Amino acid sequence: MASASSSTSRVRINHRLHSLYVRREWDECAALVAAEERETGGRSAYATELLGLIERHRGNVGGSLDLFEGALAEWPQDVGAMKQVARNLALLGRAREALSLLGEVQKLGEDSWEVWVTKGQCFRSLGKLEEAAECLVHSLVLQRSEKAYAELCEVKEAMGDLVGAVAAAGEATELTPENADALTTLGLLLLKSGDTPKGFTNLGWALALDPRNFRAILGAGSVIQDAGDFDVALIKYRVAAVAHPHSPELWNNVGMCFFGKERFIASISCLKRARELAPFEAKICYNLGITYLRTGQHASAFHHLGAAVSLDPEMAPAYAYMGVALARMDDLENAISAYERSLELDGSDAIVHLNFGITLFNFGEFQAAQGHLAYFEDLWELLDEEARADDPEVQEQHAALSQALEDHAGLTRDMRRRPSADADDDGAGIGA
Repeated sequence: MASASSSTSRVRINHRLHSLYVRREWDECAALVAAEERETGGRSAYATELLGLIERHRGNVGGSLDLFEGALAEWPQDVGAMKQVARNLALLGRAREALSLLGEVQKLGEDSWEVWVTKGQCFRSLGKLEEAAECLVHSLVLQRSEKAYAELCEVKEAMGDLVGAVAAAGEATELTPENADALTTLGLLLLKSGDTPKGFTNLGWALALDPRNFRAILGAGSVIQDAGDFDVALIKYRVAAVAHPHSPELWNNVGMCFFGKERFIASISCLKRARELAPFEAKICYNLGITYLRTGQHASAFHHLGAAVSLDPEMAPAYAYMGVALARMDDLENAISAYERSLELDGSDAIVHLNFGITLFNFGEFQAAQGHLAYFEDLWELLDEEARADDPEVQEQHAALSQALEDHAGLTRDMRRRPSADADDDGAGIGA
């Protein structure tokens, strides 16, 4: 009778612990476990598991690992504890140890979808993306879950398979249509794949479910910002800043909104804040560089653009703008090297050829300037009419360079006819 009473009491306590845990009343849950431990002189496997999960939720993965390893030492065949130890090892970057333990779990007959998700995470951290994807797909065969879909989206994106990532994100939203995080992931992937309307629609649905979803706000804000509605984008970013005031992505976007509004001092201030928060982010350095270039601070522009290419040697636009900055500091040799490096990385950028031509013209290299003007015109014609009309300044600079080269050619012909003419003026300077 005493044993039955003890068993009933244990069930009642476990039920109470479970209720506190799922309501995220973790302090009360931990206090009840401690009270039970004092009263009985021991702790149940279930109570230990809950404490380990609570510590992980709080970010104390090391403490969670200690609890589950202690449980495993006391109950060596506890498969649940083994899975949680493996999960913590994976979170701590000890992927090989986690995979070894998961192998033991499977030998004991446990082959759940959660095991395969953890294996997928381990392979991903080891850089074995194909194996990671296979594990996650196998997990979904066993049971469709938000967690497996979320991991598969990230793996597919890392593999460069945007189509696969979008497909996985779409299936995730079918499984949980009111999950704001899943809708946000789908929206961001659609934006990345170039389907802006559908991406923006999904981000809107996510924000309807969760108006303070940070990733959705940043994504929607960037679309609005790209459309030139800087004030509307800034309103959205203010909402995000309340919950995430130390986000480098947020400060970068705000800085570029001010750039679009031609409030360059405010832009530089925000971008500097972004760089303090993420000093190794090449895009932020690049944005600082082009902002300094617009304000005429060419040495500062060169410094930040140089930092950008140090962090990302494949960033072709940064080399191109370095060429502009160097030209404005009268360093033609290095400006030419920067332009050429940009064109090596991306020879299809018409504007680089235009700026290169302008720089060469301003330094008296007229024949070379004519060559880059011709490249620009060929590439420019390949763009659709909307793209060409999007930047009237490019068309103005094109017209100015064309006219200047024509004037120079006319002056040269006139000099050949009248050798005594004054040839000091080589043509008007043009701003790259």
